[in-house]
Amino acid sequence: MNQIHAMRVFVRVSETESFRRAAQQLDVSNALVTRAIAMLEAHLRTRLINRTTRNLSLTEAGTRYLEGCRALLEELDHLESMVAHTEGDPSGTLRVVASGSLSLMALTPADRRLPAGLSKGERAAHLIRASCGSCGRRI
Repeated sequence: MNQIHAMRVFVRVSETESFRRAAQQLDVSNALVTRAIAMLEAHLRTRLINRTTRNLSLTEAGTRYLEGCRALLEELDHLESMVAHTEGDPSGTLRVVASGSLSLMALTPADRRLPAGLSKGERAAHLIRASCGSCGRRI
């Protein structure tokens, strides 16, 4: 189990105040939750959670660690979301081969008419449609 997953488990245990409920919500075994918390505590060489048979509470170190985990995991989720969304956008160089007269007459004015704020892929698609429309071909 990696540390990031263990941190997610720790946050869920802290929110639910129960190992069993955290395991149910994460769809993992109780043993895995227990091991994740034990791994974090061993790694940090400190106790994060005070456990009794009836309840659990965070230690002072656990409270500080929880704040840090939440901030780090939120940033990580944001980063992953941002990367996942940009991966679908076309990027790189688009090379269009056209005769000199076509490029000057169709592509250059079409580029100037495009709305600001379009992504590279949207600009390319508009330019291709404009140039193919001027030559009578459909794409």
